[in-house]
Amino acid sequence: MIASLDSIIKGANIKDLPTIEQISKVYRSSGSMAQGDDHPKLFAWQFLCTDYLIEAAKHWQNQVLVDLGCGRRLDGYIIAKLAGARAYMAVDPYNLSRFYERLIDKEESKGDTEFNERIKKVRSFIQNKGYDEKTVDRILNNIDVHLEGHHLPVVLVAEDMVSALKRLPDNSVSIMTAGLDNCIIWRDEYVELAEEEISRVLHPKGAYLAMCSRLVPKKLLIDPSFEGNTFRKFTKA
Repeated sequence: MIASLDSIIKGANIKDLPTIEQISKVYRSSGSMAQGDDHPKLFAWQFLCTDYLIEAAKHWQNQVLVDLGCGRRLDGYIIAKLAGARAYMAVDPYNLSRFYERLIDKEESKGDTEFNERIKKVRSFIQNKGYDEKTVDRILNNIDVHLEGHHLPVVLVAEDMVSALKRLPDNSVSIMTAGLDNCIIWRDEYVELAEEEISRVLHPKGAYLAMCSRLVPKKLLIDPSFEGNTFRKFTKA
């Protein structure tokens, strides 16, 4: 399940990348920081919005999905599976130790019980919304495969998002963010650097889905169809 960055993305830079051993030790030795309140990701249920799932499935199939600021939970990893991604890259400078502990736990790696119950309800709902049948069929199959316990290759990158993105070659990945607002990223110059890197690494056939995020790359095309939605979609064409 745990994969090396260069094994899933040809040409990626792995120099001085924190190791799994280092990530696991941080969790065990970090005391209250690692064992404090651990609420579900605020946007977890919104990932199951059918519009979001449809767009994810359209653009992330067979892609490496990079989750910038993944947090401690496995929600983004599960969405990557439902969308048909071929691998998942978790990026977070603070929370990957707890994420790793969940990922290697046989029960927790199957996903939160309540979250999975929501996923089961999506199965019946999504078939009656008039979406493209082939896309819906793929999502339904991916839901079944997830609930059966399928795992994706996962790369853990315990760095800030700009440093992590700089490791990737041009046109190589799809990207997701959730909740990266002004409270999380308060420096405008850092936002500009992150947006530049997102534009550079985004795959021509992939998409960047941003949910309540201040990262709005000006070099990418924004889909006006989702202007009133909780998420926005960016592509290269």
